[in-house]
Amino acid sequence: MDKKAGHNAPKATLPQAENEKGTVPGQQIGLYSKADNRDVKQMVRMLNSPEEQSQKDRG
Repeated sequence: MDKKAGHNAPKATLPQAENEKGTVPGQQIGLYSKADNRDVKQMVRMLNSPEEQSQKDRG
C-alpha cells in the first residue's frame, strides 16, 4: 500500500477520461453521492457510444 496516496474526493463531473487507477467510467457514480436517473442515462449513453474517444476510454 502506498503511503503517499491520499483519499481524494471525486470531481463533481462524471469520469470520462484518464483511466489511471484501473476504474471504468461510471464505476464510482453512486459511491460518494446518490446517482439520479440523469447520471445513469448519461453514463449508459457514454459507454454505448460508438465514438472513437469513448472506445479509448473503455480500454
